Amino acid sequence: MSSELIAVAIRAAIEGMSSIGPRNLVDEVNRNLEDHDISVDEAVVVPAVTQVGQAAQTAFWIALTAWDQELDAKWTAGTLQGSLERRARVHERLGLSASARQAVDAEFPVESFSDGIVDANWEPWYTTARQSAHDFYWTHYRNVLIKNRFDKTAINGLDVMTDKIIGRLADPTSEVPYQSKGLVVGYVQSGKTANFSGVIAKAIDAGYRLIIVLTGTYDNLRTQTQRRLDKELVGWENIVGGLPLDNPKLAQQIDYISSNDNEWKEGKFSKLGVNPVNVPGVPAINRLTTSLTDYKLLGVINRNVLDFQVEKSVKHRPLWDERNLYDSAVRLAVVKKNSAVLKKLNADLEALHIDLSEIPALILDDESDLASINTKRPGKRTKDEEKQEAERTAVNGEIVQLLKAMPRAQYLGYTATPAANVFVNPDIEEDIFPKDFVFSLDPSGEYMGGAAFHDLEADSTLDKADPAVSNEAAYARSLGLDPQRDEDHELADALDAWVLTGGIKLWRQATSDFRFRHHTMLVHESVRTEEHKALAARIDKLWGEAGYKTAAGKQRIKKKWEEDFLPTWQSRRHGDFADLPMPESFQELVPYLGAAVDRMERNREANVVSPVVIVNGDKDSDYGKLNFQSEETWRVLVGGAKLSRGFTIEDLTISYFRRKSESADTLMQMGRWFGYRPGYRDLVRLYIDRYVVDKKGKVFDLYKAFEGSLEDELILRRQLRRFEGVDEHGKPKITPRQVPALIFQAVPWLRPVAANKRHNAVLKEIGEGGVPIEKTWYPPRSSKANNQRLSMVSALLQAPAHRINFVSPEGLPVWPANCWVVDAAKTVELLEGFTMPDGYGIEEHTAFMRLLISEERLTEFVVMIPETQGAAIRTLGDLRLPIRSITRRLDRPAFSGKLTRAEGPFKAIAGHPEFGDLPESQILRGDGTRGVLALFFAYDPEDQSKVSSARGMPKGPQETLPQNLSQEDVATVFSFTVPYAAAPEPRLVWTWRVKGKAATVEADSAKV
Repeated sequence: MSSELIAVAIRAAIEGMSSIGPRNLVDEVNRNLEDHDISVDEAVVVPAVTQVGQAAQTAFWIALTAWDQELDAKWTAGTLQGSLERRARVHERLGLSASARQAVDAEFPVESFSDGIVDANWEPWYTTARQSAHDFYWTHYRNVLIKNRFDKTAINGLDVMTDKIIGRLADPTSEVPYQSKGLVVGYVQSGKTANFSGVIAKAIDAGYRLIIVLTGTYDNLRTQTQRRLDKELVGWENIVGGLPLDNPKLAQQIDYISSNDNEWKEGKFSKLGVNPVNVPGVPAINRLTTSLTDYKLLGVINRNVLDFQVEKSVKHRPLWDERNLYDSAVRLAVVKKNSAVLKKLNADLEALHIDLSEIPALILDDESDLASINTKRPGKRTKDEEKQEAERTAVNGEIVQLLKAMPRAQYLGYTATPAANVFVNPDIEEDIFPKDFVFSLDPSGEYMGGAAFHDLEADSTLDKADPAVSNEAAYARSLGLDPQRDEDHELADALDAWVLTGGIKLWRQATSDFRFRHHTMLVHESVRTEEHKALAARIDKLWGEAGYKTAAGKQRIKKKWEEDFLPTWQSRRHGDFADLPMPESFQELVPYLGAAVDRMERNREANVVSPVVIVNGDKDSDYGKLNFQSEETWRVLVGGAKLSRGFTIEDLTISYFRRKSESADTLMQMGRWFGYRPGYRDLVRLYIDRYVVDKKGKVFDLYKAFEGSLEDELILRRQLRRFEGVDEHGKPKITPRQVPALIFQAVPWLRPVAANKRHNAVLKEIGEGGVPIEKTWYPPRSSKANNQRLSMVSALLQAPAHRINFVSPEGLPVWPANCWVVDAAKTVELLEGFTMPDGYGIEEHTAFMRLLISEERLTEFVVMIPETQGAAIRTLGDLRLPIRSITRRLDRPAFSGKLTRAEGPFKAIAGHPEFGDLPESQILRGDGTRGVLALFFAYDPEDQSKVSSARGMPKGPQETLPQNLSQEDVATVFSFTVPYAAAPEPRLVWTWRVKGKAATVEADSAKV
């Protein structure tokens, strides 16, 4: 009995301190035990809060994470969030000994969370005091996650990240309204819904009273989102709303009763424990939409359902006033992104008695890069027309109308593919560009994303045929490469894998604690609905011919088990798959295979044996029969668009994918095989087309296309992390409008988004490894750039030079050059410091170089000064410079001509394989991480007619190059080459199309 009392006392002590800050832990526990004549010491308390399985461990972990991330409490003594100094301060306040601190840190190391790409226009308001004063719905939602065995680390991360996101929204009680717009970047199928559910819970607690959740463009996603919010956050009491359930007619008004929802009947919808209507300071949630119905016009009779004016305690005060706000009910609308539906919502808001500027609202846009973007290309406009609103697509126009009508409305987008959102024109104030913040979410360790199916960043020694080390060998199966197998053979093979994995799941369920409610397969070949019906018929035909219960069918399945699934499992049985059992013999599986086939053939329609469900917008679609919530689903899902955006295919195990897209965001969103696969991650297989031929005969490898998109995504996320937060001066390292400069493109034909979503951006090539890029752009002579550049070059090249006579592959002289080996970061600083003409910067190139430096693929530059033919040698300060007479261009700020036609030495030093035999260059090549910066010098007098090679200049006295030159008369131009191994394929980057608004990023700061 005493052990139970001690456990309760420890948990109560932690919960009592969680919102006010750490205190002496042992003292607090003993204070809770003093009425029971029990006293404990650190030897009892510390194991109770650190050891797995102890009742207080989760509570302590949550509290510790909150204390680590506390923003402004006095007890923090000025220590920084998430720092080791903050953790030491927590230990001090808890009164822990050195050994106890070590035990706590070993079990709960200090965690790092995203600080986001943020704008400077922000005032902290979401303090600990504000959070603890109103936390009913967040506490409820967190307890639901704990009850549902949500990963403990993920709950901590969710708590911290939702605090950061809410804190970047505007204070709902502020007298002066502010409209924040932000973006949260997750991963495909990675749990974004949990994050935005947490954000909604905390937003309600903080005082937001109108919550509008914009879902995808199809009913299936809207219904799925509504149901999850209702089940986990809204709660049973708010759904029932006081209706007498013993009255059958009235009870039928509740959507989950009328739809005969199994989980509702089984009591699996969360309960708040109280009726919010009766609790001061806890708002009720009035649903304006249900799982069965999207938003509908309220009309005159029902208008009060949305009208906040009738609820005000102090009628003459605004809704945001605290005397009105916290007892006012919340209105929640989960709305499909359809302009007709949004028009109804806008119309009802316009008809309210309350001034809309009083309403603290949160517009949460799920899949915010879909339908929400203005995709109409702006045309040429007169000055008068520029004052008018930009032409918009219908959904975008309705969202903008919502934002214009409600100055206190906050816009928060969620997506896994952010390019379209950050390409929105940031200069149109009323649009949805995330001007205030961009946060990046990290999935938990159980997530199987694109990296799980590809060997990203693998070195050349990786054995691609070994599933122990190669993800491709373990999970990916190629389509289209075997001339002996047609598409029916390949599809039948995938169906065999689905049957086999279904049997293994049932075996695991019978022999272990794993439970699998669903077992699905995705077949995605086309977006055309008419083709889905033919594909379903093909699958039914193959299914009928498969003979899964015959000896031949079982033998075929046995071969697949022995040649694919068993070896893959064995290759990682002591690592990734250590917790996943497998039968010792195929014979153990046989009865479970038959049971799996029975489930797959189970169909509501009598006398129909088919495992297929067609999920599309066609009237003959079986979509209505697909209900993951009400019944077990063992089906092959055939579809297109409805299965490629946001909608979660539960327990997806086998994916068969042949659909091409030329937009990376569309392609990535079709990757429904990404997600959490508890208990069956070894069984997941991706069958993907490696040889897609389009109408023009061009061949595409979809697996490689995904790989390229994943590499671009990896770079973007690394860059978001690198530039997140603020610098030592409290200024953002970069702002959201500069994020386009972080979006790269590895596959030339695979654009990040469709053409109609990138009107405001322009693609630039930033280089290809081993290929020189010349930059002869130059500011006007009056800009003093000449003196500046020469001074910087002189400061960089202080060490003695290596003089090398370069020759061609044929052994002929090329030119001599003085060479220096310089640290890459210092060389990039030189380029970043060069004054450039307006609109002709090189920031995208230097940002790319910085990326390569951070990845240790660029460590040094060979800085060289070639003495090309026709150059006259002059000495300026410490430098001996070859100076040429080349003229300035008349059409743009640049010098004319090519700096040198002999680029072999540059390419050879950078490791280009076509120039590997140049002995002089090999001296400087190094380990393959050296680039080349070649500096050239041009005679640049104030009077351009004095340049002997001047063309198009007025006739006048020509002079030869003077013997004595000043720095003001010598221009420095350059070419650069990054290492071949760092970028063997051309790399592309996106910048703003708008002149003067280029999204560019420098090393430690940023400028636009």
